[in-house]
Amino acid sequence: MGKLVFDTTPGVETNELDEAYTTFAEEYDKYHGGSSVPQTTIAKKECMGLISPKPGVKFLDMTVGTGNATMYFFEYQDRINRNTVSTATLVDLNTNMLSIAKKRLGDTKWAKDGRIEFIKGNAEHMPEISDNSFDIYCCYLGMHNMPNRNKVLREAMRVLKPGGKIYVVEFDTGTWRIGKAIRGLLFQFLELIAGGSVQNRTMTLRIHHSGRAFPSPPAFVQEMKDAGFAMENNGYRGIMYTLGALFIGTKPTE
Repeated sequence: MGKLVFDTTPGVETNELDEAYTTFAEEYDKYHGGSSVPQTTIAKKECMGLISPKPGVKFLDMTVGTGNATMYFFEYQDRINRNTVSTATLVDLNTNMLSIAKKRLGDTKWAKDGRIEFIKGNAEHMPEISDNSFDIYCCYLGMHNMPNRNKVLREAMRVLKPGGKIYVVEFDTGTWRIGKAIRGLLFQFLELIAGGSVQNRTMTLRIHHSGRAFPSPPAFVQEMKDAGFAMENNGYRGIMYTLGALFIGTKPTE
């Protein structure tokens, strides 16, 4: 069998990944949404506890998938802060994923109160969003799909308020052993979603390829620093039984 070659030209790779997630949207929601893989629910709730959003903040959910992070954000505000004014903006490049998020959240009290906005957009360039708009920028397992991470991080810097925070969750590929285990788990997960068809297997390989290409935690911390974010300590902490990493950066106030 010949080796698959992926075009890593940014525009081409973005289109390939968008096509892949269009293929997977419904099954991704079934498995990654938490109903079949409870570990994903546990991990996202763990992250929201670490983020510990304050009452009344404006939350940007980048690469929303099917809306889980936003749901846990509002649940945290309801349960912990007893807050009814915080808002969330959900951004995703993929129409199918965004449609599922709308279906999941569209009938909630948060949406009915006008506290949720959905935007189909590219993380590299978001003209719909003004400078200094958000308190929190959250990207959960989506940064590895960004061909131009430097542009994404600089755009995140632009839309965050001074003192605002960016939270990025990714698999920790920093050591050979952990990286190998994660690549295996990721591929098994995608194979489960793909259902065995040739087309879906090709899409699986495309997404798997993007996950493998993500840098080690220290290297990504440096990318965040290069974009202008202030990083505390080593810039990240282990989550998901150390299989994942939560990166935390702050937009300087000056």
